[in-house]
Amino acid sequence: MYYLRKNFFLKTNGKSLAFFSKKKNISINYKTIKFLKKIATKKKKDVRICLHRNAKELVHSMIICKVKKKFYFWSKHKNTDEIYQIISGKLLVLTKVHKKINKFEINKRNFIFKLSKNIEHVTIPLTNYCVFHEIRRGPFLKKDTKFLKKIDNQYVKKNFL
Repeated sequence: MYYLRKNFFLKTNGKSLAFFSKKKNISINYKTIKFLKKIATKKKKDVRICLHRNAKELVHSMIICKVKKKFYFWSKHKNTDEIYQIISGKLLVLTKVHKKINKFEINKRNFIFKLSKNIEHVTIPLTNYCVFHEIRRGPFLKKDTKFLKKIDNQYVKKNFL
């Protein structure tokens, strides 16, 4: 916990708990990842470490620990591509293009996935938690992201696993 307090400050006003870096240069190790998993598991909530210092930065780089939940939400980013790189666990990415749903599993074998802008998508951990590195263009603009209908975990299991 000392490491996080020393190097990051916590913001709780977003959809997940977010730790922002206090420093310009920061390194992340497996001890930090282990702590992220512990917080996410205890709070039953997604947790992220933002390597960018604020929402206005031009590059947003985040280490995200996503936990299994009952529901996930489809979203769409009008002007922003995203890149996901697995650190631990497995992540399912569903995309919807012209009403057709495509399935991509990101794991240790297929460990990087690029999602183009303006594509409906949902990210779902296939393991109890999944830790991944997400990179996207900043600054963060609320009007760029649309949260669409929710998807039930049981529906995902039945249709995509």
